Amino acid sequence: MFQWGFASLNGLVFLLWKVAFGAKDGDLLSFMSDNFLLNFGNLNRRRWWTYLTSAFSHQSFNHLLPNLLAFNNYVPLALRFGMQPLELVLLSFGSAIAGSAACITHWRKENIYFTSCLGASGVVWGLGMTVTMLGPQTMIVCWPFPRKIQLWMFTLCCFSYDFFSLGVKRSRIGHAAHLGGMAFGAAFCLVRRQIERTRAH
Repeated sequence: MFQWGFASLNGLVFLLWKVAFGAKDGDLLSFMSDNFLLNFGNLNRRRWWTYLTSAFSHQSFNHLLPNLLAFNNYVPLALRFGMQPLELVLLSFGSAIAGSAACITHWRKENIYFTSCLGASGVVWGLGMTVTMLGPQTMIVCWPFPRKIQLWMFTLCCFSYDFFSLGVKRSRIGHAAHLGGMAFGAAFCLVRRQIERTRAH
């Protein structure tokens, strides 16, 4: 159920982008750009909600599909490890905002001011990190690896790739957003464990 809600939200925003581009609707395109892209222009105009809304925004199907597939793979694992739907909502929103904040911080550090960020990968990696910490030895099948690998190995490889790719100026991948989502996912899991320990006593 949660996966369908997430997919529907992202799918709706994707369709709005397609309508705006396809019909060359200037008003709709302006609305989408003003409300579903993270950039300094929107933040300077105090459109703070784009920290969140940009994380559910995709302009291409090749961007949308991998994020939805990854999210759909992680959610059943999260539920199997005892996470509740409300926790998934909080984790998703928190990872979205953390990913956006990391992206803005990286842009400032690198003096990158005329670009935009969008996509749910920060959310996906926030969930992925939490699931990895809950079940690090879970075996998964993941391309391009020919055999099953443990989840912690996959997550470590992805973290390393994003970390060492931060300095690539022309990369179209939001490495900082991925890392921001991962950081929130790790913090979320640690806080969740502490709350569970407190309740147990």
